[in-house]
Amino acid sequence: MRPSIVSVVLAVFLLVLAFTPSGMAAGAGRTKTGDVIQELRSVTCEGERLEDCKSSQSAQLRDYVGKRVAEGWSKKRILNQVVSIYGNEILLAPPKAGFALLLWVAPFAVLASAGFLIARRAGGWTAGRVLPADKKAGLDRDKQVKPIDGYAARVEAELKTYEF
Repeated sequence: MRPSIVSVVLAVFLLVLAFTPSGMAAGAGRTKTGDVIQELRSVTCEGERLEDCKSSQSAQLRDYVGKRVAEGWSKKRILNQVVSIYGNEILLAPPKAGFALLLWVAPFAVLASAGFLIARRAGGWTAGRVLPADKKAGLDRDKQVKPIDGYAARVEAELKTYEF
């Protein structure tokens, strides 16, 4: 069973949408401090976002980001600078490069393969279905059924009066 053109176009659209940078998708022009801070993890508060942590080190990092934004740095340049200091662990989302790219692609690959398997299995349920010869004979409307008792004869007579 071949996938329809609509499903292929939809899959390509979703993949393009998934890998579009958020700045391009939103049409953002100028870098904002909040946009950069939203993508960073706290250095001291384990498991917290930078914007939620109240430690002094996190406040210093927020100030650092704010100063770079005021100087006109781009979001990408600020994030690259912070990653060069603290490593990739400071990012809330893994980078879309190298082995971490597998984390971004794997869910789509699993969904696509599951959809393919479901479509293939569903197509197998109906395609080429052939009834055995004895069941075909039971479905033949032209075949006359001999009534066994009076009740069957009455049912047969009433059924002849109705048109289906």
